[in-house]
Amino acid sequence: MVSCSSSDDDSEFGAGEGKKGGVKVTLAQSSFDDAVTRAAVEPQTQMIDMGNGLQMEATLTPEHSAMTRATVSPLAQDIKYCIVIYDKDNNFKATKTYTRGTENNEDPIPLPAGEGYKYIAYSVNSKDELPSFTEGNLDAFAVAATYPQDLMMTQATFSVSANATTPLQINLKHQFSSVTVVMDSYASGHKIYTVDGMTISSNHPTGIVTASGTTFEATFGGDLPIPFESFDPARLITSQSVIMYSNTSGESNISLASLKVGAKERPHVMASGFTIAPKTKYTLTLNITSGIEVGGLM
Repeated sequence: MVSCSSSDDDSEFGAGEGKKGGVKVTLAQSSFDDAVTRAAVEPQTQMIDMGNGLQMEATLTPEHSAMTRATVSPLAQDIKYCIVIYDKDNNFKATKTYTRGTENNEDPIPLPAGEGYKYIAYSVNSKDELPSFTEGNLDAFAVAATYPQDLMMTQATFSVSANATTPLQINLKHQFSSVTVVMDSYASGHKIYTVDGMTISSNHPTGIVTASGTTFEATFGGDLPIPFESFDPARLITSQSVIMYSNTSGESNISLASLKVGAKERPHVMASGFTIAPKTKYTLTLNITSGIEVGGLM
């Protein structure tokens, strides 16, 4: 494994027989997967009978579909990310760690002029040190992420001109899923008082990202808690977003140890069989409705 620190040829631009140029990051952004890959990711809905005349409609919706584009956001200030560069024959050439907001202070990475260069950029969306990558050519590249690291990666090709600096605009793509829960009880006429023990399963403990794709550790890390900040009784509440290492197996289950709507507490509310695709940002909307009138719920 190789730590992502500066490693390149220090020769000056245009020096010697092999004319040199350089590359420099001018823009760093992040987003979830491109819309064109989302055709198979459709909203998923299940109905849950909660008893006492209440039903819950659970709908898992991707942020964007095949017809919409992913939201691209600037990388947050001080986030660390790494660039790993390979030549046209996929041989390692250089690596450099950047900190968002200080790119203009960095010297270009010198490279022989030519075409067919490739770079891989990765980050864990953190100010902390980056995980190492596997030494070798492009085919050997791999980064292991341990939950809850928010691993992002992108790759592209570029050319280098002699005595010139090639700008690189990096759009890091989230490699894992993100889930936010919105619970809405307006249609029931009752307020939500407590949400206890909400989890989503199954969450892998480790994900390995290579130049060709993502794999997950075979074992499951158990249920992933979905936290809600403390709230006063309300008809609309939103959880904190959580990163999830999911492998699209269709085995993701949403479970609540207990839910109090109105005056009644409902133990063990569960919806099963959701498919959560990697690289996708989801909202899970839980709409609570009244099937029939039941006295004493307020």
